[in-house]
Amino acid sequence: MPAIPLPVRPPTNAARTQELIEALDAEFLDLISWDWELGVLLYPLDHPVIGMPECRVKGCDKGYESWGPLCSGCRIRLNKSGLSVEDFLSTHERYNVVHVRQELCRLPGCGRPWRSPTAALCQNHHYQRKHRLKISLDEFLVHPLPQPLPGHGACGVAACLRQRVTPSTPYCDAHRQKLSKAKLTGTFDGDEELWRLTAPPVHMGREVSMRGLPRRLVAELLYCVQQRTASGVRTFGHWLRMICDRLRVLRCETLDDLGDPKAAGLKDHNVSLVTTMRRRARSDNELRNSLYDLRHNSMTLPPFLPQHRS
Repeated sequence: MPAIPLPVRPPTNAARTQELIEALDAEFLDLISWDWELGVLLYPLDHPVIGMPECRVKGCDKGYESWGPLCSGCRIRLNKSGLSVEDFLSTHERYNVVHVRQELCRLPGCGRPWRSPTAALCQNHHYQRKHRLKISLDEFLVHPLPQPLPGHGACGVAACLRQRVTPSTPYCDAHRQKLSKAKLTGTFDGDEELWRLTAPPVHMGREVSMRGLPRRLVAELLYCVQQRTASGVRTFGHWLRMICDRLRVLRCETLDDLGDPKAAGLKDHNVSLVTTMRRRARSDNELRNSLYDLRHNSMTLPPFLPQHRS
């Protein structure tokens, strides 16, 4: 799915940024499926420290980090149901559709996002199948009449990877609704350009979007997660998402720009996490050691990563 370019900002201490980037291990970046153009950290399904297996409820694509085999939302439903895990899994399916992953229309070659997982087609093709041709999805996909349609482009929110659903708005459907709601409730300050740069993404279970953050800040965050993982310390995805969202809103260039985490609106575990991450990002000795090990092919990798360096 094509991505819009991230907002360009003046470089902040370019030398330090480059040092942090050079200290990132290629195997760790592969582990989290990192792509500098996309800007999304993806937690692996199976990993002893930062693995995030998918929820076992049918149709749910969220991950769980501690209390498996259900995500937090499905676990709340389980507790309310009074059923055993086995009975719940056999009788319940995904419920909350707010955070469903956006996919492209299933008609081959169509560049528009599907209307819903159930429809599996974009709005135009869903209408054509249901109201004009009146045939099943399988019949529609091989019918000679439907033709692929060009996409409308990516959502204009910097942190978002989703596609627009109509040419009449610069946003994906989720952010179009969020902006409309903000205007109706009086919480929108009128600066739509700033809103585009600071609005959070549509959070997905295993993803942490760092889009919309400056390169220096992204390098700091990745480096800190890498070092914590190498030390066997888990960085929970929901904590990291809240920190990224707050950094984006406050337009921080570095972790130090956040100032007092509590005053910045963070609470509990996020306060201590930012404090330790900031200390790691400042540590010249730790950074120099990482760079030396990487440059001399002698970095001691933790046992949960492939040990194939000579």
